[in-house]
Amino acid sequence: MPIRLSSLQSKRSGKNFFKMSDSAAPTFFRSTLHRPLSASQQQFVTKTVESVEKDMNQDETREFINQLGEYPPTIPDSVTMHFLKSAGVEGTDPRVVRLIALAAQKHVSDIVLDAMTTARMKGLGQMKKGTKDAKYTLTEELLDEILKEYGHDNTRPPYHN
Repeated sequence: MPIRLSSLQSKRSGKNFFKMSDSAAPTFFRSTLHRPLSASQQQFVTKTVESVEKDMNQDETREFINQLGEYPPTIPDSVTMHFLKSAGVEGTDPRVVRLIALAAQKHVSDIVLDAMTTARMKGLGQMKKGTKDAKYTLTEELLDEILKEYGHDNTRPPYHN
């Protein structure tokens, strides 16, 4: 069943956003993919949507979601939309796109912070003459180690070796 959207205008900025109607089914996430959701996956999505709808009644959550429309993300909306479309998600709310971009930004910053901390612990910084500060370089070996901790496979094709 396709999702039905109704227009919602932000009180602060006057911008139009979209809101899911109450009768919308959560089956829209994989409408264009080749394999449908299994029963357990559909049940998980339904429970998640229901819990989000319950949380939407809280003022703090609603305020946060409304502020997402005004937040300029580091990862552009067009890039986020490209990857959402390639994953089979269509017709998403601009605030959801910004929330996903914010989560991706947080994930990348966590990886870089862990890599910097590891470089400091291993003493990989280079000292310049006349200064006490060390300069750290993000190397591929260090990044590979951190990405493995986060569950990312960073193997290169054999022609790059």
